[in-house]
Amino acid sequence: MKILLVTLVLLFLLFSIVSSLYAEIYYVINKEGEVIVKCYYEPDKDDLASRDEIAVKSNEDIPLEEVEYKNGKIQRKTKIQEEIISDEQEAIVIIQRQILQLTIEKEKAEELGFIELARQLQLQIDKFKEELKRAEEDLSKVAE
Repeated sequence: MKILLVTLVLLFLLFSIVSSLYAEIYYVINKEGEVIVKCYYEPDKDDLASRDEIAVKSNEDIPLEEVEYKNGKIQRKTKIQEEIISDEQEAIVIIQRQILQLTIEKEKAEELGFIELARQLQLQIDKFKEELKRAEEDLSKVAE
């Protein structure tokens, strides 16, 4: 009996996974052309028409904050340059904080005589400095 129950549960889970992979998602577009909601079933066309809305079918499940309706299709939004610059600047600040934190830890390790730990921390610092350099180069390319 337990084997049958486990088998049924596993079959159900497998069916759920497979069906979600082939699910069609409908994005509702308002009269301004904005994506306002998504659903996993076909919305009522008469209801949508009463509000001058349409539904567009897609196989791609995109979070609402990342989706746009463009040229009759659903697609991921392309980031505007200001967003890209902001993301790069944020990444740079995070890397700089990591370098600072590791430097403090390295100095403490050296003070306490943990030479091997200090050496390992310096290796991490060097990796973050390389990453920082790449991030700064990326930022300068985007800002051009």
